[in-house]
Amino acid sequence: MKGDEHQVTRVKEKAAIAPEKQASLAEFVDNVVTKQRLEQGINQVFTSQNKVAKLADTGAFLRWVRGDVLKEERDTLEASQLKEEDAGKAVEDAARKWFKTYCTGAAAPAACSSTE
Repeated sequence: MKGDEHQVTRVKEKAAIAPEKQASLAEFVDNVVTKQRLEQGINQVFTSQNKVAKLADTGAFLRWVRGDVLKEERDTLEASQLKEEDAGKAVEDAARKWFKTYCTGAAAPAACSSTE
């Protein structure tokens, strides 16, 4: 265990997410971070602007996906009693994983570059 002077945050105790909420968060992400939405993000952020998708542009892609999900799925989010910040982070994590595979996978499209 690190001493106080070496801690990255000043939080004494990490906030735990209840198992049912965690399951609900995972379910929410599975339902809203779809291949269709992710491909729409590629189109909106890169293809429509005649840009090549690059790992260096991951942030722009994640911002679009997060914004689209939080805008389009607000009712679902509220009904699930999930916080925007929790859902947004989980959405970004799933989108980041997909985008990395999209750009570096064996079947990466020609319109994608894994170079920085």
